[in-house]
Amino acid sequence: MKAIIYGANGVMGKKIKDIIDNDASMKVIAQVDPMADDFLSSLKGLKINADVVIDFSHPANLDDILEFVKENRTAALLCTTGYKAEDIEKIELASKTIPILQAGNTSVGIAVLKILLEKASELLSDWDFEVIEAHHNRKIDSPSGTAEEIIKVLQFDNQESSIVFGRNPKSGKRETNEIGVHSIRGGSIVGDHTVIFAGQEEVIEIKHKAISRDLFATGAIRLAKFIKDKEPGLYKVEDAYK
Repeated sequence: MKAIIYGANGVMGKKIKDIIDNDASMKVIAQVDPMADDFLSSLKGLKINADVVIDFSHPANLDDILEFVKENRTAALLCTTGYKAEDIEKIELASKTIPILQAGNTSVGIAVLKILLEKASELLSDWDFEVIEAHHNRKIDSPSGTAEEIIKVLQFDNQESSIVFGRNPKSGKRETNEIGVHSIRGGSIVGDHTVIFAGQEEVIEIKHKAISRDLFATGAIRLAKFIKDKEPGLYKVEDAYK
């Protein structure tokens, strides 16, 4: 499998490169990073036959990536977070002609977590849902992309639920159908996500804790292999595990 790494000079880009270099079934044929002189600055005008573009960069690079993959009929694994509504629309439109997997979190554990949450939220629909996510102090977007994906799972059977980000002295009592979302930033926390299902006399907590960033790179390679031969469409991480 021939891969292009976008965001090659970043922590994840380097980890992806190291894994591929030790995988006989894969090969990096181009590396792109607009913020580093040692790599290609963009995909514009690049004529190359690739199976997949693996993106760990920034939302500002989305247009460059989508233009390339549409023109070359190349699969895309988008692992960048912080997309705006208009970005999501572009991704959905592009997925009509090419396979795209949008992954706010590439870990195996998070994929399984969302599968568990889908069933739990169905069985506990009249309970209170709260989401807590914690990351390192350098993370910019809030809540995390993974937390946003978790919210979508919890909202699946209850589109009328409202999202409340954090609580303060003026918040008042919790309303029915609220989903509380709380973000913590500090130190070098890799990534923790906890979902609390609170009933009248009992509480269930489902939690995923990332120990090392290496798990995201390993998961991304697995997802890249999954998406490269798929039909056009917009895929989720858990699709690779069902």
